[in-house]
Amino acid sequence: MRLAILGATSMLAADFVAHSLAQGTSHEFALFARTPDRIRLAMVDREITAVPPCHPLKSFAEGSWDAIVNFVGVGDPARAVEMGASILTITREWDDRVLAYLETHPDCRYIFLSSGAAFAEGVSEPVDRDTRATFPINALPSTAFYGIAKFYAEAVHRARPARSIIDIRVFNYLSAQADLAHRFLVTEAITAIRDGRVLKVDAHDMWRDYLGVEDFAALLNACLAAPSGYNGPVDAYSLSPISKQQMLELLRDQFGLMFEVAGGGIDATGRKSNYFSRNRVAEALGYRPSSDSAETVRLVSQQILSRQRPSNAIKHLG
Repeated sequence: MRLAILGATSMLAADFVAHSLAQGTSHEFALFARTPDRIRLAMVDREITAVPPCHPLKSFAEGSWDAIVNFVGVGDPARAVEMGASILTITREWDDRVLAYLETHPDCRYIFLSSGAAFAEGVSEPVDRDTRATFPINALPSTAFYGIAKFYAEAVHRARPARSIIDIRVFNYLSAQADLAHRFLVTEAITAIRDGRVLKVDAHDMWRDYLGVEDFAALLNACLAAPSGYNGPVDAYSLSPISKQQMLELLRDQFGLMFEVAGGGIDATGRKSNYFSRNRVAEALGYRPSSDSAETVRLVSQQILSRQRPSNAIKHLG
């Protein structure tokens, strides 16, 4: 399958491409990014030496593709807050460009990387097929813009039922290439382990479902192999989620994390106590996750810490 990967230097995209190449994929990749020169470093960091060429983002429309996968966006919560309403424009621009391409290439599949944030304030409980998106329309905070951008894109896609378009809602993803400067709880915890300092957390518990690269690649490939004409959203999920307390205790027992209940972190898209999905529509496409959140947290933490400090300094018990 000839795949155009938009936003190829993003963490998710680079992980998917590198994992696929390492596994001997049959996909033929064409990579596109706003800063194409960054792809070489991204691939070398992932131990891929035969780096596919990367082209300017807008040039994707010049080719002929079996599928387009749109990773264009922002993955850092602090960056999402800084961008504010501009995330609406960026998401709309590149989604519109792909939709215009589909008008002249109707057999091309389109995979759009959406987010659980598309539900906005509708995720106080785990989402399922009946969950509704809820936005405070009369007083929109800046933290709502990211979710609105994804929600609107999904609505536009459903308005084109004749096109093969799948929106993959990623709730939580954890990578060995994660930028530890990004302010997620799990990356802050790994940084605290690396630095040998105490992590201060608030008393608010929460549940997260962390997907690793193998399960993400399996989900994306299942969507790429979906029946022609399939148009709909697909929620990402692992074998099981993990609570904040469980994660902190795992990192304490496995790697020596020290933590205490004190302050809070950053809620870039609003506080979500149960940010994961029970919607298993992906099963109908053949997706079967292989890992649970605890195993992904353990494995990725070990991979990151093995690069960050001497191996004999890692307290790994499993």
